[in-house]
Amino acid sequence: MSTVAAWKPKTPIGRKVKRGELNLEQILSQKIEIKEPEIIDFLVPNGLYVEILKTTSIGDGQYRRKAWVAVGDRNGLIGLGSRCGRNNTDAIRGATKNAKLSMFRIREYTSNRSLTRTVTGEAGNIRVEIQPFIFSINSRSLPKLIPELAGFQAALALSNKKVDSGLFV
Repeated sequence: MSTVAAWKPKTPIGRKVKRGELNLEQILSQKIEIKEPEIIDFLVPNGLYVEILKTTSIGDGQYRRKAWVAVGDRNGLIGLGSRCGRNNTDAIRGATKNAKLSMFRIREYTSNRSLTRTVTGEAGNIRVEIQPFIFSINSRSLPKLIPELAGFQAALALSNKKVDSGLFV
């Protein structure tokens, strides 16, 4: 039995989604706050691609890890999240959950999967800007990775925040 079939909603929005009264487009267009990551699992039937952007240790007297994760369906839906935990597994699991809770849709693309103009999305206090890109980057660098998760072949990601380790998210 899959976790989506066994999911028991805990919030009113989760119950509406399970009954079929709300779909993903309504949630995103009305900017309804998602409080259960299972809502995204339920509404995205093909699943999400999860990419671990970075993990690092935090020097606060005890051994703790922090992870940054991006999730996307390669069809214009993307989410970013970060989380601290006692080990990498906990940090990555929490960051994936937070990324699912901060999903946003990017619609501005042409038939060849490239952007027509600059698109901006927010996840908490981080603002991500995805710009049209003229030529392709061959490496799997971060500015190219995030648009790939959203499904774009020719785009570049920029951010207004710089994470303490030097990684732009």
